Amino acid sequence: MRRLIYFEADWCAACGLYERELLQYLEKHAGKGQIVRIDVDKEPALSAYYQVEQIPTIVLQDGQIVVYNGAASLDRVRTLRWLRGGGNGQGPT
Repeated sequence: MRRLIYFEADWCAACGLYERELLQYLEKHAGKGQIVRIDVDKEPALSAYYQVEQIPTIVLQDGQIVVYNGAASLDRVRTLRWLRGGGNGQGPT
């Protein structure tokens, strides 16, 4: 199963922008089951495991394989298509 893991924090202003521009759209169209939110302050071990160096960070995972890990803005339509199983498996970038 493909999923998007979103690393954020309550105090992060940029996280609010990602929330409005990307996550709300994806949760509405892909479903919340494919979107996992991680608060870096509450889950430091997971943040370390995924090598999160800044927030917001998005990790795209296809099964156990991480196909994208970064803080760059993603195109929401291409990301939704990828979550639904489209594309070449390399992520929407």
